[in-house]
Amino acid sequence: MWTGSPSNRFLCKIAGIFVLSTATCSFGFPAMIAADRFYKISALPQANQRCSVGHALFKDSRTIPVIAGWFFLSTILNLPLPLNDANGEDPAGFCGAKEFTSIGLMIYYELTVIASFAISLIVTGIYYFRLAKWLRVNQSTSNREAAKVTQSLMKFTKIAMLLPLFTASPVVVLSAGQMILPELPMWLNRLLVAPYFIPPCANPWLTVALIKPIRKRYRELIACFRTNIVQEIDNRRWSNQTMTTTH
Repeated sequence: MWTGSPSNRFLCKIAGIFVLSTATCSFGFPAMIAADRFYKISALPQANQRCSVGHALFKDSRTIPVIAGWFFLSTILNLPLPLNDANGEDPAGFCGAKEFTSIGLMIYYELTVIASFAISLIVTGIYYFRLAKWLRVNQSTSNREAAKVTQSLMKFTKIAMLLPLFTASPVVVLSAGQMILPELPMWLNRLLVAPYFIPPCANPWLTVALIKPIRKRYRELIACFRTNIVQEIDNRRWSNQTMTTTH
């Protein structure tokens, strides 16, 4: 990618497809997390009486297919861009959406990537307030552990929703307005785009830090890993001592 040029953008095109597809996909995850929790604690107990869309989508056995389906949908939605040579080095110097020369492609980009970003924020907000309402009504009568997990998940969802709103907005503006915005110095473009990469790096650690069941499982895995390492070291030491004694 570093040796690419306007006439040799093949690797950057491939990276651009990956960047746009994963970005579109990641926009939907906070909304899916909030919706999944809402239906787990409120809609699913009523599933024996009536089948709802929430029950159909967020049943335990269907969580992975829903995530995979959203990923493939995000990829398919972005296919017209690479098929029309609209992926490559963008105005910020990174691999993404190439500067648009077609108004139709720019409108399509705004209706897919930008609309996914906006709609995910709205849906996340809706389910966040639904969770807050559920807590107010059921906190005194429901399982305290379930209420704590819901509160921690709400805190994570709020951060996962608000952080991209500030870090991704410059990228959204620069990408969506490529044909109408004045050309900015490259150093300024890259300074504005750099924060976009903060949420993907921060979200896994925020999940571990804020959500107790995941934090507990993470600690169990670390403890198991340490135990295995110690056992492996002891086994090798014992093996070396045995070999020395034998010789």
